[in-house]
Amino acid sequence: MKIFLDTEIIKKLSPQGLAVNCALKSIPTDAIDPFIYTNMDYLVFTLTSSINYSSSFKGAIISGFQELIDGKYIKIVNKKKESYILDISGLFVDLSQSFCTVITSQEVREIFGMKDTRLFPLLQYFVYLVSTMTIPLGTSQSCFVGNMAASYLGNMIGATPRTVYNYNSKLEVAHLIYVCRKHIFSSTEEGDTYKTPNIYGRYEDRELIESQALTFLRNKKYSNISSFEEGS
Repeated sequence: MKIFLDTEIIKKLSPQGLAVNCALKSIPTDAIDPFIYTNMDYLVFTLTSSINYSSSFKGAIISGFQELIDGKYIKIVNKKKESYILDISGLFVDLSQSFCTVITSQEVREIFGMKDTRLFPLLQYFVYLVSTMTIPLGTSQSCFVGNMAASYLGNMIGATPRTVYNYNSKLEVAHLIYVCRKHIFSSTEEGDTYKTPNIYGRYEDRELIESQALTFLRNKKYSNISSFEEGS
């Protein structure tokens, strides 16, 4: 199932708030009937495909849920213990007014199924990474890629480039993203030489990304510096 996220809203949310946002948007509804019934177990289930979770995980979900209430993105219509009827119209995306980031519920579950990692920040990073995949590659209108430097991606979530490389590695192993490590030496308008960042996209687009990478990089060059290399 596709999850449509308002790009401006996700920038304002903590990793926990973003996770609950994803969980709520995984529950089918629409702008005509924006009301859903849910509870804490079901929110966890939409993220993990399980209702077995630690008290700290539940605490993170409750924190993210309260964040959405405080931000007026969702409204409690009725409540019974830990079950709620919610109006989630504040999370809907008006495509004529807002930029949209699209992920899938399966991608969310893949991330929350990982071991030995901080799951909420990793999901936040993945959503931010997808939000930068806005450049059509080659002739396919369904394939979008990003070409942002690790320092830029790190600044988006308050992390170091080393953390970005670590997150990318985990997402690559899970076949959620593909990173093409081809580079061209280019220069800025001021004449400063630099090596282009990696190209990245979704794993299913890997063959097209590889086949079109060199053309893509040459089209992004500012000046006529043609050295090409395949790097790490």
